[in-house]
Amino acid sequence: KMEFNYLGIDAVANAAPNIIACDPPYDVNFQGTTAGVNHYWDFGDGSPTSNVINPSHTYTGIGNYTVMYVAIDSSTCNIADTAYLSVTILQAETFSANLNVGPYDPCNPTSFDVSLQFTGSGADSLFWNMGNGTTFINDTIVNYTYPTAGTYIISLTAYDFTCGNVGTITDTVSFNSNAITAVANAAPNILACDPPYNVTFTGGTAPQHLWDFGDGTPTSSLQNPSHTFTNIGNYTVMYVVIDSNSCNVTDTAYLSVQILQSEVFSATLNVAPYDPCVLSNFNVSLEFTGSGADSLFWNMGNGVTFIDDTIINYTYPVAGTYIISLTAYDFTCGKVETITDTVIFNPNILTAVANASPNVIRCDPPFNVTFTGSTTPQHYWDFDDGSPIGTTANPTHTFSSIGNYDVMYVAIDSNTCNITDTVFLSVQVLQSEIFSAQFTTVPPQPCKDSVLVSINFTGSGADSLYWNMGNGVTFINDTSVFYYYTTPGIYNLSLTAYDFDCGNTGTISQTIQVDESTIDDKLIVPNVFSPNGDNINEEFRLFFAMYPDINPTQYLKEYTMEIYNRWGKKIFESSTNGWDGKINGKLADDGVYFYIIKFKQECIAEDLATRTGHVTIVR
Repeated sequence: KMEFNYLGIDAVANAAPNIIACDPPYDVNFQGTTAGVNHYWDFGDGSPTSNVINPSHTYTGIGNYTVMYVAIDSSTCNIADTAYLSVTILQAETFSANLNVGPYDPCNPTSFDVSLQFTGSGADSLFWNMGNGTTFINDTIVNYTYPTAGTYIISLTAYDFTCGNVGTITDTVSFNSNAITAVANAAPNILACDPPYNVTFTGGTAPQHLWDFGDGTPTSSLQNPSHTFTNIGNYTVMYVVIDSNSCNVTDTAYLSVQILQSEVFSATLNVAPYDPCVLSNFNVSLEFTGSGADSLFWNMGNGVTFIDDTIINYTYPVAGTYIISLTAYDFTCGKVETITDTVIFNPNILTAVANASPNVIRCDPPFNVTFTGSTTPQHYWDFDDGSPIGTTANPTHTFSSIGNYDVMYVAIDSNTCNITDTVFLSVQVLQSEIFSAQFTTVPPQPCKDSVLVSINFTGSGADSLYWNMGNGVTFINDTSVFYYYTTPGIYNLSLTAYDFDCGNTGTISQTIQVDESTIDDKLIVPNVFSPNGDNINEEFRLFFAMYPDINPTQYLKEYTMEIYNRWGKKIFESSTNGWDGKINGKLADDGVYFYIIKFKQECIAEDLATRTGHVTIVR
């Protein structure tokens, strides 16, 4: 069986899309189909054909041209294929317009007419701009009236959408009449004070002038007259300009001249009487007695101010000297005036003042103190120890017991504001302190040539402590000292305590001997213990003979404890602790047990030391 599959191949002609262009000559670049075949181009304008794949052709005249393109491939089924496209060459349009301006009255410029017409052809859209915000769209004829005089730039924009052409035509029209008018300009209104007051007026540029000053004096025909107003009052000045060649011939302006009298300012100050023994609440009464002030500013001399009050009643809280000022403002005449006065509120107050000696600290009664009082006529001393009071200025009193006494002194003068004044001082009578210290020597150390000494200060009241360890080492103000002696010898350890309040110094000393004995010499092993929960002799372990509360194992390099029952079975072993009387967590029976303890000391090269024996549990 044979199959025959036919795969047909056709020649295909593809050409660029249609073209619209303007203003010949115009170049067009055409594009053919696949390379490697034959091509035939007919440009439709009678010019020679082309057989290249992508020819370029220039159209020299306007018109519509049909372009034929043939793709030829003899190896294909259809051999040739044809495509058509159109090329349109247009002439860009020409734009123009006409502008007509109507006549107007130069002395009556109320309206201004223009007539506009588009005289070109081919425009797709028109846009008129009248130069004052008014616009028209697509009108070929525009008749428009400007409501006000002015200079306007008229523009017409024409659009040729086919060729993408835009043209704008502009023209300027002036609607500014040369009408001449007489204008009366005069100086602004005038406000002045304190007549006589001279005013120079300024007129316009017209040929003739007339000034009426409004005060009954003769008129003036000068352009810039000077006039003196002799009385206060309000005057209306009239100014007329005259020009027969202008549209209006005359023009009139008015201005006012106001002549005022400056104000007179004054004030009164009243100070209330005050108690010479009271240092607060000092009253003053103030009043503005002038007239015509536009604003008032009071300054009380202590930072307090008042604005625009005509009457002030004020209380000064403390004594002092105060400068009071009033500033009055006449804004109309530009006048400022300040009035000042000084008030003194410094009463000469006499007071009784109690002065006494400073506080006293003494030691070891009985102790005499001589007190010093003030210069007042009478005196009162309470010594706070139950003894009679003192009435002299400088009494001497004996304090017979230790204690803190608050001595009160009262100075009395009936001629002063306060009559009496009181002061307190303290007298502290102390007992000199007693100093002591407790020396504790810690058991032998891991190496046989060191000793730890613990020292505690057990006295009271020392202001400073000085420890001397007897080997050049000292400590200051420590109440407890822990110190290692590392060299064998005899050391004189001393403590000096200082009581600065009483000027007392005490020294305590003790001799410390550091020998070369070993820990082994001082260890003991008990032969009985009672693990019954009463916290007494609860554990079987090594002891220092003189220090039962210290565990010696912390001073050993190596250590083991083994416990055996009566049948030789090991029931306990530890390298750190003693035996608590339990076997695998359960209480052992009362009875006798055998132990083996091995240990080696620090700094000693000998073999392990061994202790063996029997220990009895008794509950």
